Amino acid sequence: SRYDDGAATALLALSQSPEVKDALKQRTMEAVEIGVFGSPTLMVSGLANGGPNGEGGPGNPPMRIFGSDRFEQLAYFAGKPWYG
Repeated sequence: SRYDDGAATALLALSQSPEVKDALKQRTMEAVEIGVFGSPTLMVSGLANGGPNGEGGPGNPPMRIFGSDRFEQLAYFAGKPWYG
């Protein structure tokens, strides 16, 4: 294993720190505000083709992609080949 018992104990203690808990709460609130409802959720912009309604394309709001089964669509909208 890459981590010995001391490193694992230190990581576990860090995960319980107020700073880490506050950061998790902040990121969770940000995710809720933009409509994230599961994992993986990606907010994508700068796509070559844009989504069905133009989202994610140049000058449009980001496109929300949910689920690893949507990576092929993401590649299409980005104008990239899909090797999945």
